[in-house]
Amino acid sequence: MQAASLIRQAVQGFKRILGEKHGLTLRAQCTLGGVLADAGSADEGVLLLRQALRRFEETLGVKHYETLLTVCSLSHALWRQGRQQDSEAASRRALEGLTEILGEEDPCVLRAQHDLGVALASQGKFQEAAVVYRQLIPRREKVLGMEHWDTLCTCNCLASVLNAEGDHQGAEEQARRAYEGSQRMFGQDHYATMGWSINLVHALVAQRKYEEAEALLMHLL
Repeated sequence: MQAASLIRQAVQGFKRILGEKHGLTLRAQCTLGGVLADAGSADEGVLLLRQALRRFEETLGVKHYETLLTVCSLSHALWRQGRQQDSEAASRRALEGLTEILGEEDPCVLRAQHDLGVALASQGKFQEAAVVYRQLIPRREKVLGMEHWDTLCTCNCLASVLNAEGDHQGAEEQARRAYEGSQRMFGQDHYATMGWSINLVHALVAQRKYEEAEALLMHLL
């Protein structure tokens, strides 16, 4: 948690010099909230992000870029906290607002769209999540590239929801793309390659392609 400690010091310094409502203070507080949420302290992270959001709304308005970026960060922290419905609502707000300001292909909009898919999938809304991911993949391909980490991550997420829906052939296609792309970029033993192989194994076993599934599993063991 060294990073969180350093950012916390920065937040305290900004508050002392600039005040609690200054933009730099609030941005640093958002960064701290996000880091804490990812590090397992989601409760504190959500609290800090809600405080920053309320101040951004008061000073900049509910549809300002900074406000909506904070909503996007809050949606992720809420997901970390296990509050999937709240995460979905925040993701929708961020996605709609940022799309209106920045357009459909801005990286911030793409992040909000991905977070919405994750929140939907976490609630078992697999069909809705699949629609979100299918819309997102070509946008990430265009903006980031065919084998960018974020593009492949979305392919893997789509594979997961397709497996859950019973579309194992579609899941295999997406999972194979994510797995093979990760292999080329990071190597066979990278954590992403190994983690993303799980959806591929699931899809293969469901289609009784046991030999290939066994070969993949043997490498994981």
